[in-house]
Amino acid sequence: MSVCDAGVEIEHQEGIAMFIRDYERYGLVKARIVDGFMQILGAMNTWWLDLAEMSNRMKDCPS
Repeated sequence: MSVCDAGVEIEHQEGIAMFIRDYERYGLVKARIVDGFMQILGAMNTWWLDLAEMSNRMKDCPS
């Protein structure tokens, strides 16, 4: 992430935080928020592990 993009990321995080802080106001259930977040983290973990494995395989490819 570049320094120029930091403001966008911070605003995105703040927007999500607003929904979590006021979850009842938006008709959300805190347990479902946490579950959804954990599912996202699991998927991101898989994605990054797959990318790392692919990168390692590409090192073995002839140039």
